[in-house]
Amino acid sequence: MKRGSVALSILLLIIIVVVNCSEKPKDYVEFVRKGYLEDYKTTTIGQAFDASFDSPRWHAFQTDKGVIVVEFNGMTNQKMHERACRLAFAEHFGGELPEEEFKRVMASGKARDVWTPGMPATVQFSISLDRETFQISHLSSAAWRLLDPSDVLLVIYH
Repeated sequence: MKRGSVALSILLLIIIVVVNCSEKPKDYVEFVRKGYLEDYKTTTIGQAFDASFDSPRWHAFQTDKGVIVVEFNGMTNQKMHERACRLAFAEHFGGELPEEEFKRVMASGKARDVWTPGMPATVQFSISLDRETFQISHLSSAAWRLLDPSDVLLVIYH
């Protein structure tokens, strides 16, 4: 009888270990990287962000309130600087600057007031409680001080 209960205990332990191992937590970084934003369904978040920033880094963490956050960190680059400047100038001047005028302003260094290349940037995505969806919960960079969050995303995705 004792051998039977020991065998049963071992069998139950094996089942518990197998069940627990098969329920691995999601890789939240890949979940976000392979996802897309509703307004930008033509590419994944990972492809857009990795291509738009220098030194892209991703990691996930849980806040003290239990929120799972995927954080992207990168450095603003020259291409994004030019796209942001074009957007800011179009808004400020009521339309795009002619190409020669745009090049002159860019060469003057005045455009660094709009967006500075090489500035650190952080974007955080909060994972929903059901672990099926996520949303942007934080955007920050000193480089973006003159842009609305929707314009930041426009620059990242175009």
